[in-house]
Amino acid sequence: MRGVQRDRGALFPLRSMVNTALVLAAVIVVSVAGVGGTYALLSTSATTESGATVTAGSSSLSVNGQTSFIAGDLSVNRLGPGASALLPLTLTNTGTTPLTVTASMNSVVSSHSAIALAGWLTVHLTPTAVGSGCTAGLTTGSSGGLPTFTTTTPYLLGVDESLAVCLEVALAFDAPSEVQGGAAAFTLLFDATQDPL
Repeated sequence: MRGVQRDRGALFPLRSMVNTALVLAAVIVVSVAGVGGTYALLSTSATTESGATVTAGSSSLSVNGQTSFIAGDLSVNRLGPGASALLPLTLTNTGTTPLTVTASMNSVVSSHSAIALAGWLTVHLTPTAVGSGCTAGLTTGSSGGLPTFTTTTPYLLGVDESLAVCLEVALAFDAPSEVQGGAAAFTLLFDATQDPL
């Protein structure tokens, strides 16, 4: 029997298949690892050119051309029951962003009277056409008692846009005689916020 040689592959077919499978698995693992490395090499990024600038806008409002407008004494010829004091105002957006503007009383001080004059005063703030004038009795706009006055609808002002408004302060027809000689000092605050785009 010495003359007969047997093929070891024939004797151990299972071992041969396992070895082949291991070699193929190793080739696949190496191939996948190579693909993963190649994927990382294909990533990229970009930058902006130098000199790119972002500039913040500004919000700014003026009243009759000033950031803090002082009206002075509105009691022209001393206010009597049923009479009004008038003040034309121009609101201007002097910033670089559109604005939403509201108005409200910031402070009220009554003096020279046992009964506070401010409680008998009504404020009317009415948008008017530029140049049309400020007259008593305008019925549009916002109105309310002096101590608690606030606008009911905000004003929208685009960049460099102006809005004429008429401020009317009226003494009630039925104001008691105790308010004679009284005075009321007040601060009307115009609050401007950037209008969302």
